[in-house]
Amino acid sequence: MADFLGVVPERAGMSFEEELAQLAGEWDDDGIRAEILGLRPGRLAATLVRPGLRAELLELLRWVWTVTVEADWPRRRRVLQADVVSRTAMLAAGPSGLPMGAVGNHLRVMLDAGLVLRRRAGREVLYWRTALGDSLVATGP
Repeated sequence: MADFLGVVPERAGMSFEEELAQLAGEWDDDGIRAEILGLRPGRLAATLVRPGLRAELLELLRWVWTVTVEADWPRRRRVLQADVVSRTAMLAAGPSGLPMGAVGNHLRVMLDAGLVLRRRAGREVLYWRTALGDSLVATGP
C-alpha cells in the first residue's frame, strides 16, 4: 500500500472517520497524482487524471474498511498490540544486553536525529523509522 494512503494518525484513539478527515486535509488531487508518479513513473491512467481523485480515494478507503476490515478490527487490534508488546519485550531482553533505560536513550538520540518517529499507544510508545532512517539502514554496515 502506498505510504500516503496510510499516514500515522495525529493522535491515539482516532475513529476511522477522523482518520479519513485527516487524510482529506493532507491530500489534494495533484498531490495524490505526484505520489502515484513517485511510486510508478510514467503516464497516469485516465481515471487518475479526472477531477475528484481525492474524493474517490476516500470512498475507496471507506469501502475497504467497511467491507474487509471493520467487523474483524477488534481481533486484529488485539493481535497487533500483543505483537508490539512481545517484540518490545524481546528487544528489552534480547542479545544486545542493554537495559531498557539504555534502549530508551538510544531511541531518544535517533528521534532527535530524525531517524525515527514515535507515538503513544496506550501505555506503550511505538517507534518507526523515517525515510532518513530507512536510507541509513539501506546503506548497510
